[in-house]
Amino acid sequence: MENNENLLVEDYGEQVRIRREKLSALTQEGKNPYEQTKFIVDTTSNEILGDFANYENKSVRIAGRILSRRMMGKASFAHLLDSKGKIQIYVKRDNVGEDVYAEWKKADIGDIYGIEGTVFMTHSGEVSVSVTAMTMLSKSLLPLPEKFHGLKDNDLRYRQRYVDLIANPEVKENFVVRSRIIKAIRDLLDSKGFVEVETPVLNTIAGGASARPFITHHNTLDLNMYMRIAPELYLKRLIVGGFDKVYEIGKMFRNEGMDVKHNPEFTMMELYQAYADYNDMMDITEEIYHAALTAAGKGDKITYEGVEIDLTSPWERLTMLDAIKRYVGIDFDKMNDAEALEAAGSADLIIYVGGLNKNWRQDCESGDRQTYNLPFCQDRLITSLAETGKPMVTVFLTGNAFAMPWIDKVDAIVQAWYIGSESGHPIADILSGDVCPSGKLPITYPVALADCGAHSFDTLCFPGDSINTEYREDILVGYRWHDTKNVKPLFPFGYGLSYTTFEYGKAKVEVSEGAWTVSVPVTNTGSVKGKEVVQLYVGDDKASVIRPKKELKAFEKIEINPGETKTAKLTITEQDLKFWDEAKHEWTLEPGTFTFYVAASSADIKQKIKVKK
Repeated sequence: MENNENLLVEDYGEQVRIRREKLSALTQEGKNPYEQTKFIVDTTSNEILGDFANYENKSVRIAGRILSRRMMGKASFAHLLDSKGKIQIYVKRDNVGEDVYAEWKKADIGDIYGIEGTVFMTHSGEVSVSVTAMTMLSKSLLPLPEKFHGLKDNDLRYRQRYVDLIANPEVKENFVVRSRIIKAIRDLLDSKGFVEVETPVLNTIAGGASARPFITHHNTLDLNMYMRIAPELYLKRLIVGGFDKVYEIGKMFRNEGMDVKHNPEFTMMELYQAYADYNDMMDITEEIYHAALTAAGKGDKITYEGVEIDLTSPWERLTMLDAIKRYVGIDFDKMNDAEALEAAGSADLIIYVGGLNKNWRQDCESGDRQTYNLPFCQDRLITSLAETGKPMVTVFLTGNAFAMPWIDKVDAIVQAWYIGSESGHPIADILSGDVCPSGKLPITYPVALADCGAHSFDTLCFPGDSINTEYREDILVGYRWHDTKNVKPLFPFGYGLSYTTFEYGKAKVEVSEGAWTVSVPVTNTGSVKGKEVVQLYVGDDKASVIRPKKELKAFEKIEINPGETKTAKLTITEQDLKFWDEAKHEWTLEPGTFTFYVAASSADIKQKIKVKK
């Protein structure tokens, strides 16, 4: 049976060459498949498979991509993938003719064919189409990727969606359902008198939300502009202008973190209504959910991670204080500060959740922070709670560092990120011990603002003169400043604890052409399975330009069972040793000695290795 599961990387170019030669031969014979621009299709695979009784012995016309083929001399079976699913076809030389069958034998997996034939069932019970006529509609010049059958590589799936759709046809249903959901939301809002509008994607300011924007340039106006991060400001102006109800469904762009579930380019629906309050917004929200559930073919009850959720209307509406009263048994609305602290002191464990808001002068791009402390008297509250003497865990949702004057008074500190990047469920899993944490800080926590590079110079470096700001710290940003200037941080870059412990063995270096591979054995010396992030920093012992003491150049996260030893392998290339030469405008590698630092954080160095270049 033909497929591409055994296609080796070195054979890829040869496969492409052969396919192009086949296309050239077809073109010279006057059979260029790309000139076959039309083929009448009268049914689809799922219609045939779903209603065999009515289709049996009937003539049908289908079209799709050949996914597999099994040749048996004068006859063959193949599977064809169309827009609705996959169906088997039976091609016999006596039915299609010798010339057509000869061409069919030269076909490749991935080619697209138009098929005319009769529906029947094989002896093995598979509904199939016996081909009476067939036309190549498109020649596939590139082989399908190795192991495309049941493709599982998420990175490849998300980067090459067309491959994912070929390999996993069921994914197509997600696209269809998404389209139905958007249509259902649009129909609902239209029926309620909302007007759909389109607002500018290019803005002169990054407004409507606190997020890092994508910046582009308008050549005609010679003006820098921002891809919108939200449509809010324009929609509100329409309300001011006299519209009572407006909404927009469109693309937003936020130049921030990404993973398989978070894309810097995403679709958002935002609506505004005059003369309404939050109760009206809750009504609309509930209706939107029900419209989406109906469009997705779901009922009012859905199951998520084994838990049934009942979304039947009406939804119960509960204030935060009422929820605490019901589920905790404490009525905070009738308590003073002293009574609240007394209630906390009667608990077995105190979990404090706080942090910074994405607000101006707290944690945003538009305004520098003027204080390093937590806002809203959180430091005083944490101190008071800690003084109850109960075990206390602090959980902070923030994207930035802050002072911790109470650090010696609490038992544990959990650094999480903003909701959307991190949700309550995984935080609860970590707090409960169901999940062993493995995160490492991607930033440095200074003891005080004065320890930051930007705060170590004159006012033109910070806060600037409202027009100009100079970056006097040069390349020494973040942990590079602390390492190079020997400024001890509160928590170093790359730091993070686990519910288990790890012991590093002696690292070994393998040298190849222009690269060094460092192998680091790590043993889990604790009692639970955990993940460790092995980090490799590189320092230039004697540079002719300003360079950090060391920089992170490679890391690997490895999962290790208790008592088990695994080896992390980290590779450094010559490119990693270079610096940008401003005079030459090129990356430069200076001969000399470099130090490789095997580490668990920028401050926890396990081993130093000298390398000469």
